[in-house]
This record gives sequence, C-alpha cells and structure tokens, in this order.
Amino acid sequence: LCTVKKSSRKTINLYKVVTVRILKSVKKCCVKTDRKDKAHMKKKAALHNLGCKVNAYETEAMQQMLEQAGYEIVPFAPGADVYVINTCTVTNIADRKSRQMLHKAKKMNPQAVVVAAGCYVQAAKDDLEMDDAIDIVIGNNRKKDLVRILEEYERSREEEFVIDVNHTSEYESLSISRTAEHTRAYIKVQDGCNQFCSY
Repeated sequence: LCTVKKSSRKTINLYKVVTVRILKSVKKCCVKTDRKDKAHMKKKAALHNLGCKVNAYETEAMQQMLEQAGYEIVPFAPGADVYVINTCTVTNIADRKSRQMLHKAKKMNPQAVVVAAGCYVQAAKDDLEMDDAIDIVIGNNRKKDLVRILEEYERSREEEFVIDVNHTSEYESLSISRTAEHTRAYIKVQDGCNQFCSY
C-alpha cells in the first residue's frame, strides 16, 4: 500500500510537471501567433471634420490616402488606432469644438495616435503642443504628407509639422478619386481661410 501511494504521488507530480510545460509551450505559441496577427492586422483610422467645405474635401483626401496606405477606415468611435481631427478656427465655438473632439478621441483610446490638423492648429499651435491629448500637430499645407508623418512619428515621436501659411504662397494640392458622403463633387480652390480663390 505504501509503495502504491509513493508511486501515485510520483505520477501526480509528473503530471503536474508535464502540464506546466505544456501550458508554457501553448502560451509561447499563442504569444507568437498574436504578434504575427498584430503585424498583419490593418491599422484602424477614424477621421472627423469640423468647419468648411475645404475641410470636408481635405478630410476625404486624407481618408483616401490612409486607405491607399493600408489603413482600415472606421467610424469615429472607440477602437481606432489613429484619430485624425481636421479642425476649424473661424469662431471661438469652432475652437472649442476642435478641442473637445481632440480630447474625446484620446478618451476613446488612450493608446491611439491623435492627429490635430487644419486651421485651429495654425492659430493655436503653441497651446496644442502643450496638450497631452494630442500626439501629432499638422498645419495646413502638410496634410498631403499625413501617411509619411504617421510613419515618422512611429519611428521618432516627432510631433510638430506646421508651417506659417500666412507668410507663404505655397498651395497644397490634394486630390480625391471619389466623393464619400455627398452627391456633388468639391473642387479645392483655397487653403485655410486666408488663401482663397480670387474669384
């Protein structure tokens, strides 16, 4: 009886050791698979537009650039990896709404990259650089570089990409291949509020 008990204990201990080893192997395998899946998963991007029809056009152009770069476009809701807010500064209410949307994006996913783009960025660049909710600041005339800027940010965490549009005549040419939420197509003829069509 004593021998049987010792043998049973040894068997139980052996089972425990084998089970632990199997579980460790399974865990390692799962971690590797998870890493591979994450590497092949599309990044999700959500965009939100504030302001005029120029902003609406530019937001569509940025969306199409992200799609061409392999991003999956998702609604402006929790779960995105990148949030792009095309801001407006035509009134103090537009400023407030821009700030609210930027902070809302960070609350929806604190791990996400929040991109502030557009006119409010040009007007309040210094304030936005101090805001912890914002990861990347892109002024007017740099929206065409959005994909490259996101790649650079992942490498170096550089966050400021703003030029002074009030002292440049450079025109940012953005194009779209289709319209998204409306039946009429827009034609871009201005940058921000100041560089507008003379017609």
